[in-house]
Amino acid sequence: MNCRICGQPTPAGFLKRGYEVRRCRQCGYLWMVANGETPPVDYSKLYGETYYGGGEGLPDGISRYDLSDILESKMPQARAAVQLVRQFKQGGRLLDIGCSAGVFVKAARDAGFDASGIDVSEVAVRFAREQLGVEARATTLEAADFGAGSFDAITMWDVLEHFEDPWRALQTMDEWLAPGGVLALRTPNTRCLRTRLCGYPAWDMISPPEHYHLFARQSLTMFLNQFDFSVVHLATVHSDWIYYRRVPAWKKFPFHLSGAVGWGGDLVAIARRHV
Repeated sequence: MNCRICGQPTPAGFLKRGYEVRRCRQCGYLWMVANGETPPVDYSKLYGETYYGGGEGLPDGISRYDLSDILESKMPQARAAVQLVRQFKQGGRLLDIGCSAGVFVKAARDAGFDASGIDVSEVAVRFAREQLGVEARATTLEAADFGAGSFDAITMWDVLEHFEDPWRALQTMDEWLAPGGVLALRTPNTRCLRTRLCGYPAWDMISPPEHYHLFARQSLTMFLNQFDFSVVHLATVHSDWIYYRRVPAWKKFPFHLSGAVGWGGDLVAIARRHV
């Protein structure tokens, strides 16, 4: 197999949960296949009631969030993300793809955006509408019917890695964005501190069928440049406040340091659609 990002040959990978994991050593792109292809995902089942359950995580590594705690745990991260987006787009129509329980949509609306969200999880969207009072719709990206140029900003926090076909997803977002609009995203970093210390087979972000496509700084930049986007901001951060919000500040220092040198657990990118 050749890397779909940079075209370099990739060696045989390793198996995890019945999937072959392939990694490009040149650009850092990592993807998972079963029998040579990405099989379809039943998103409604994967992100149903169980996913938004007890908040401690499943034994096999697929995460889940506790809705009773999600506003407190996610709002600081959401507000920080809004402030980052506002550096490149002060306001306007914003769509949050994979909005989950709507915390970022609420933070964006509080900051003056005309914000709404979509998500495949009916239970999460119901919470967003009924508990947070935000505009959200349960739908897949493929089934959504927004017109060309409908939004000034599109965000997707911890979503890119979930798509069966991120190329098709980005093409759709390119069409939905108005000229000069911005795309903001966060996704796991394949060249983070954990993979460097523990190796890839032990990395919990390799978790099909939840995650299929994972990127490094180089591969994410090359991926976005394949579309009508210019990357205007790219950094690595450690941003998982769900699990680390109660950790003393001195214990967080290695994570902040790793982010500063490019080894953070997450990539955060802002890309502007060409006018």
